[in-house]
Amino acid sequence: MSTPEDGMKDATLVFFGICAWDYLTSLWFEYRLITGKIRFRWQFIPYFLARYSLLTLVTSSIVDVVMDSPAGPLCSPVLWNVMLYLGFISLVFGTWNLLIRTLIIWGHHPLLAKIFSVVALAHLALALALASIERSLCIPAPPSVFSVTAFAITTAIIEFSILLLSLLGIRRASPAGESPLARLLKTQGIAYFAVVLLIQVSTIIVGLAHTDAGTRAWVGISGAALSPVLSCRLVTSTLSENGPSHESRTHRIDCFELSEGQGRNDSDGRITTCIDLDTTKDPSVC
Repeated sequence: MSTPEDGMKDATLVFFGICAWDYLTSLWFEYRLITGKIRFRWQFIPYFLARYSLLTLVTSSIVDVVMDSPAGPLCSPVLWNVMLYLGFISLVFGTWNLLIRTLIIWGHHPLLAKIFSVVALAHLALALALASIERSLCIPAPPSVFSVTAFAITTAIIEFSILLLSLLGIRRASPAGESPLARLLKTQGIAYFAVVLLIQVSTIIVGLAHTDAGTRAWVGISGAALSPVLSCRLVTSTLSENGPSHESRTHRIDCFELSEGQGRNDSDGRITTCIDLDTTKDPSVC
């Protein structure tokens, strides 16, 4: 029977490689933000919080694994609990990416914005509460069955609801025919949910089956690593497939066009949600 320490070490090594690959292959997003090719917007905040909380968590864990010493410098109650909180909140901010993506699809619908705000804050509160329950004195053990199962069930319900709303929003925004971007959003949403649902269901089954701690460590860390990685990939891949911003001397626009029609008015079902607009220069110059 594997121990919690062995399970967490093996899982950490595997998912450090996954996170490192994801980070290095998506640095173009940070580069475009820094160079001004993409304008920073508040919708990107959950992306960076999920991305860098996960990166900090996995990096700290891998250093501890390399040191291979329970009494090493990283083995302090404060840092261990910080890593525990990072694991929970990286999952929360990964879900926030999906909420914002769905809100954009729905054209920032006021009612949905209010509902999503309540759901997002409630999800964060649950994560912080469970992390507080799991606080320990630097014992490398996975979270309890209760915490893992409760959080997995809650996250699965939220993300399934997000998927349904996304598909409905795409259908609503492009009734006359889907654009390539609309088809991309639909495919991404279904594929993401299929993978994450498999992770969440595995987590629930492993938790309820009272398997050994090593197995629970593997499943728990896989969920904590893969879900934020996949949700961040949805953000960057959508921007990449939507094409670079249209740049000229007068303005730069990067927008989501969800319908195929050209030259139709809003009553024909053509809805465009612009996510980047710069008109600081003279608009008369072309």
